[in-house]
Amino acid sequence: MAKTTYRKGTTAVGTFNFPHLLDTEQFQGKDTGRFAVSFAPDDDKERHRLLLEIDEEWQKYKESDEGKKHKYKYDYANGTTTYKDEEFFKYKMTRSINTRNRGEWVRRVPIFDAAGREIGAELKSIGSGTRGRVAYELVPFYMNDKNYGISLRLTGVQITDLKESGTASASSLGFGQEEGYIFSPQEDSDTTFDVSGIGDEEEF
Repeated sequence: MAKTTYRKGTTAVGTFNFPHLLDTEQFQGKDTGRFAVSFAPDDDKERHRLLLEIDEEWQKYKESDEGKKHKYKYDYANGTTTYKDEEFFKYKMTRSINTRNRGEWVRRVPIFDAAGREIGAELKSIGSGTRGRVAYELVPFYMNDKNYGISLRLTGVQITDLKESGTASASSLGFGQEEGYIFSPQEDSDTTFDVSGIGDEEEF
């Protein structure tokens, strides 16, 4: 039997949201057993390209001998999800799969830096707002006449700008540029301070 091959691709650089790339995703307190990342393209051109690829694979499946055996009641699932009125492409990888030849195969997400160096073992966390690209496969599936579509299978990521979990930027907190105090580190490390009066203030 010929091995099934799936369409492979790589996104342009965009933003990672809710990345679970070092540990598997949790949902309602339970481990899903899957790595996942919700990817936001930078522009409509890239979004349209990704949607077109997905639709081409779905139409190809529907027209195949296998696809013609099934009935379809609703629109197919195309792997996108919506959060706060913004559409994301959600790529997923199952951590553990059983294979005929090697038994259980425990996987991890291949993670590369901008220079193409594998860095997954060196990272402690990857947070929302991280920038990079996603490598994927488009996998048709059919469970029943209400559950079918294209699964966006995660095969790796390349990080171009890392935001670690728990860190915040000024813009993410709603702060813009304002007039006023700007921190400027002093080159002279021997700066002295007037300590007279310290301890006279009330404690709060």
